[in-house]
Amino acid sequence: MAKFYQTRETQGIYEAVPNRLTVNQYDRVLIGFNAVSPKELQDTTVDASDVVVTRYAINPTTIELNIDTTTPRTFTLTATQEVMMSATPKDMTKPLEVVVRRPTYLHKPAVGQQRDPAACWAACLSYWLSVAPGRDDRSFVNILGDFNGLWDSVGLIRVDQLQSQIATQHVRYRMATETIVPNRLAEFVGRWPLLIAFHHPAGFGHMNVLTTYDWSNDLVRAMDPWSPEPPPNSLERSANTGGQLIFNGTEGDFRFVGIFAFRPLAYYQSPLRGLGTIFVGYPQEYRNRMP
Repeated sequence: MAKFYQTRETQGIYEAVPNRLTVNQYDRVLIGFNAVSPKELQDTTVDASDVVVTRYAINPTTIELNIDTTTPRTFTLTATQEVMMSATPKDMTKPLEVVVRRPTYLHKPAVGQQRDPAACWAACLSYWLSVAPGRDDRSFVNILGDFNGLWDSVGLIRVDQLQSQIATQHVRYRMATETIVPNRLAEFVGRWPLLIAFHHPAGFGHMNVLTTYDWSNDLVRAMDPWSPEPPPNSLERSANTGGQLIFNGTEGDFRFVGIFAFRPLAYYQSPLRGLGTIFVGYPQEYRNRMP
């Protein structure tokens, strides 16, 4: 039987009953159509009005459509054949509704880790909730309380405990989490917002939230809670807390406020020290893919 399908690289959220695929504005979206035979494909008109940028012939029975996502809109993708002596064409498969949704991160401010050099994870969870559709906002301070006692002797939260607590608070986050080898990161581009823990170029474990990707320049938009840089020589390791990184009192009223930055995807592909993997978290709805 002929069918539409979601290509592997296309991230989207599928709802079976309305046969609806929701994708993000500005993302790269390819939707395929597979016919039973070359003749069936030849006789079928695959139509999506003016939203198809390019049609690719994959094989004698399959084409893929590059969809224009520059504008938020809803449209229906159809595959029909003319019927002799009838003004109504025959559907070769169920029409597919496609929703190109507006970015959720617009006008949302960055979240800094305030006066805690080790709390990038709490700032990122706060920002993630603010831009993940259908979630309630939660402050940086409240998230620190939610995860109280889960960080190690130097103030860093452990990945396994972070995953466990996010699962425990499933109703609030509804987040799918995975630890992956770095070269798999491209598979998750588009599952916005994408929480990511990685090894920072400065030599420490860090967390950001990614929200969109510029394919033409290989740049990903990130919310980084470590900004601006603290004053020189204002951080030290505390002997009383087993080496936790703290301010030494020379920082004045300094606070991390967070920043938005565009960086190459490779920036985030350095594995966490001792693990060989990076950590990602994304809205669980992205697990609902077209069959």
